[in-house]
Amino acid sequence: MRVAQCPQTWDEWRGWRTKELTTLAQSHYKKNIVYISSVLKQCAAQMNQIVGASGCFKNFNRFINRLDLSKRPGRLLGFDVPDSEYLALLSAKGYLALPPNLARQELLADIDNTRSVDFAKVEDKIRSYDPKWRVFYYKSRNLSTPDDSQAMGRLLVYIPGDASDRFIQFGVSDDPSSKPSEVISQIIVEKLDPVSGKAHADPQVYYVDLWRSRNSGSISVTSRLQSVKTAEPCYSCHESPLIKIKPADHSILSDLSSQQLAEVNSVISGYAAAKIAEFNRDDLGPSVGSESKAVDAAQHWQVLKQNCGAEQLKDDASVARVRAAMDCASCHDGAKRAAIHYLSVLPDQFPTGSNLVKQIIIQDAVMPPQSELTADENTVLYQCLSKSVSSPGDLSGELERWLLQSDCTPDT
Repeated sequence: MRVAQCPQTWDEWRGWRTKELTTLAQSHYKKNIVYISSVLKQCAAQMNQIVGASGCFKNFNRFINRLDLSKRPGRLLGFDVPDSEYLALLSAKGYLALPPNLARQELLADIDNTRSVDFAKVEDKIRSYDPKWRVFYYKSRNLSTPDDSQAMGRLLVYIPGDASDRFIQFGVSDDPSSKPSEVISQIIVEKLDPVSGKAHADPQVYYVDLWRSRNSGSISVTSRLQSVKTAEPCYSCHESPLIKIKPADHSILSDLSSQQLAEVNSVISGYAAAKIAEFNRDDLGPSVGSESKAVDAAQHWQVLKQNCGAEQLKDDASVARVRAAMDCASCHDGAKRAAIHYLSVLPDQFPTGSNLVKQIIIQDAVMPPQSELTADENTVLYQCLSKSVSSPGDLSGELERWLLQSDCTPDT
C-alpha cells in the first residue's frame, strides 16, 4: 500500500481529494478505499490545523469510512457495531437459531436430498407446521449462494409474527448429487424489540446468514461468520431493505406456490418505512433521482441528456417523459420508501453484471409505477439515472458533487 503523504494546505487537500476521487470513481468505488481511509486517519492532525477544512471533508470522510469499514478485521458485515456485537445482539433476540420445526433433522435432510422438481412435497410439509407460514421453492435470476455450491435454487419460508416477521431462505443445490448448499439467509423485520418489548417507530431490518455443517448424517446450524469466518455487507445488494422476489422463469412449482409468492411480495411492499438496523444509510450519499429537486436541475439535464442517449428519442415529448421519470427520490426519500444510492447503479452489483435499478426499470419494467414509458424510454431512463448518479470522467455526478462539497470553503 502507498505511504501516506499528508497535504499541508487547503489547496493541497482539495487537489488530493479530486485526484483520489477520480481514481475511485473510475473503479466504480472499489479500489484505493483502504489507502484513502489511512490518509484521512493519519493526516487528521494536519487537516485540523486548517480552520474549517474538516467540515469541507465531512461527506468524503463519512463515505470512505463506510466503504472501508467492511474491510477491517472484525467488521466484515459493515454495520455500525463490530461483528461480534451484532451477532450477540441477534443471539439475544433469538435470530441465530432456526424455529424448532425448521431445525428438524428430517426436514434439513429432505432439503438436501430433494430435486427441484420435487420440492412441492417439502413445501407441503412445512406448510403443515403452521397455516400462517408461506413457503415456496424458486430459482434466483441474479445471485448464487455465497458458498462452494454456487446454487441458484431457494426455498423461502415466511414466518409472520407480532414482534417480527422472518424471511428464512435455504440455498438449494441445483443437483442433489453435487455439493449441497450451506447457506440459510435470513431477513428479520422487527416491529417490537423482543428484549425490551418496545415498539419501533419504523420497523428495523436485521440480516444474517446461517450455515449448515454436515457430519455423520447430522446437520448443525450456526452463523456463517462463526463457521467460515467470512461475510460481506448485505446492504451492498439489499440497499432497499427488502426487495420483491421475481423468480427465474418457470421455477415456481404450483399455483399455490405462485399465490403464496404474491402474498409475500405484498407483505414486502408494506415495509415502506423499514430501516436497516445498525446502519446509517446517509453515509452513502444522495438518493438516486434526487437531482430533479436541485436548483440547477434544468441546466444539469441539458448536459446530461447528451451523454445518456436522450437525444436519440423520437420527439421532445418522449424526452420530457424520461426527464419527469427521473424523480425517483420523490418517493424513495428514506421515509415513504427506502432511499436508493449509488450501490444500486453499479454495473456489477449482481454477479450477472446487472444491478437493482437496471432490473426494476428495464428487465422487470415495474418502475416507475404505472409507467407508460416505452422500452426505449426505459433504457434511456436507466442510462440517464446512472450518469446522473456517477460521472467518473468529469466528477459531475450527484455522488461526486456531494463528495467534493465544491461550494465549501474553509474559514480563513
